[in-house]
Amino acid sequence: MKKTLLLVFLLLYTFQVHAGITITEKLTDGESVSYFQNGLIASFSDGKLDTLIDIRKKIVYTVDYESEMVMFGTFDDMKEMQKMAAAQILDITKDDYYKKQNEEIKKLKVKTEQKGKGTYAGYPCERVFLSLSGMNISTELCYSKQLLDEIAKEVDITSFLSIVNNTPPFFMNPEEVVENEVSSYASKGFALFEKSRLPDFGGGNKDDVSEVTSVKKGNIPSEKFQLPSGLNMVKMKDLMSQIINQ
Repeated sequence: MKKTLLLVFLLLYTFQVHAGITITEKLTDGESVSYFQNGLIASFSDGKLDTLIDIRKKIVYTVDYESEMVMFGTFDDMKEMQKMAAAQILDITKDDYYKKQNEEIKKLKVKTEQKGKGTYAGYPCERVFLSLSGMNISTELCYSKQLLDEIAKEVDITSFLSIVNNTPPFFMNPEEVVENEVSSYASKGFALFEKSRLPDFGGGNKDDVSEVTSVKKGNIPSEKFQLPSGLNMVKMKDLMSQIINQ
């Protein structure tokens, strides 16, 4: 009896660890679906693969259908590219105009307001409103620690976020100050709702909204984690070097 119970427990544990999580989001201009399973993350926009991340192999693929390219790089490559970007930023800061602009923008303080709790797709979340005083620039978030914890059972997001959030800040406009603050919430919870507001050229507002509409658990077919065929494979690092040296 004990052996039978142990076997059942192990089977259930295996199923839970690699059950897979599918998250569907409604966007301002379409729909996004993200798949998380056994160390893999695949993001689709309007039915086409945008990004594939293999956390175990520490490699990222991004698909550009217009240029018919699949750009890829390891986590180490990304760190190296960040160093290259930092060197470019250092060159920009030598210019008195941009240096002064950056220093002035860095003085801006993001106002953070807790707006209570929310629920999307059956998951509770903490609502927060980030804004810049005197400017029509803001982002409203509702982030779920519960969903992030469940995703973390499938993929080690922390190792990837540590690279993504490692870029040295150099702000060229006020919007980037709020964006930088928003990015810090990625390690606190999965954004079930996000509404960003920016001024448009006509003197009005432009809102960009994403909302999680469903979260499903269950085995995800392996083809969801396969790159499209017939595209050229290009190293991100090589592409960035070409751009910098032009």
